[in-house]
Amino acid sequence: MIEHLKYSVTFPTGRTLGADINFTTGLTGVVGENESGKSMILEMVRYSLFGTKALRGAAADYKNLKVSLTFGVKGGRYRVERTKSNGSLEQNVDGTFVPVASGTKAVNNRI
Repeated sequence: MIEHLKYSVTFPTGRTLGADINFTTGLTGVVGENESGKSMILEMVRYSLFGTKALRGAAADYKNLKVSLTFGVKGGRYRVERTKSNGSLEQNVDGTFVPVASGTKAVNNRI
């Protein structure tokens, strides 16, 4: 289950999109006006989990790209953080997030 998503994206045009979203238990719908960033939310979830291959465009199309996703799977809680050049994966152990993988390739392999 996705718990929390925080991201900031700046395109070469200068347009910046960002959000800090807490997902609650149950069904969550993403709704909004056209061009309000709904697809960007989904893209950032994909990017968090799968890296640059999940982006709609080339990584070079993003001037700034930073994302943090907290999620639960198989009874564990995890946090993945990514930038264009780095990544980290942490697991919650007794209320504290501890490192599991560091670096883009290591995070991709672990997820």
